[in-house]
Amino acid sequence: ENNTGKALLEEKAQPITPAPVALDANKNRVLLTASADSWLRVDMDGGEEIHYSLHKGETLLLAFAQKLQIKLSNTDAIQVRFNGKDVPLEHGRTLFTLLLPPAEQ
Repeated sequence: ENNTGKALLEEKAQPITPAPVALDANKNRVLLTASADSWLRVDMDGGEEIHYSLHKGETLLLAFAQKLQIKLSNTDAIQVRFNGKDVPLEHGRTLFTLLLPPAEQ
């Protein structure tokens, strides 16, 4: 009796670990990178405010559809990238509110 075919079928039937869920292509993306400790309060699309603490070297990726408000405690500690582009922050601020997307110039 040939068990090779049966073994291959059993091997193929093993559960596959799903890939991480891809971000919706229609959403804006913000990547925050901390160079020192900082806290953040985030309001995405008018929802409930979420609090985060970032430590040196940590990153946070956020995706939102329409608007994002970020209150942060230390502008010198956070680098912000919006849809792949750096967002300049006012340096030396200990409390700063960032609105994305930025208002049209």
